[in-house]
Amino acid sequence: MARPDAYVMDKLRIPHNKLGIDRIEKAWSAGRFQPAYSPEFNATELAWSWLKYDLRRVANRDVERLVQSAFQRWERVTPNLCQSWMRGCDYAVP
Repeated sequence: MARPDAYVMDKLRIPHNKLGIDRIEKAWSAGRFQPAYSPEFNATELAWSWLKYDLRRVANRDVERLVQSAFQRWERVTPNLCQSWMRGCDYAVP
């Protein structure tokens, strides 16, 4: 794995362990923690918004049809779409 210039971690408890932070910094570089909640830097939030928008638009009130609609929507996720979500969060994406 190439050594990045920087990396960003969320507030998951695992990286807050001193030994874990030391090992990550030794293997890669200095890291930064995201603020407690920062949806503007979280591509996953954009993905969920995309999914929820479509599910609201379809407005299935039957659980089975709602789940089916969700699976169909996820099947339309492409690498380009994921990259666009990451660009929307100001990540450097090729």
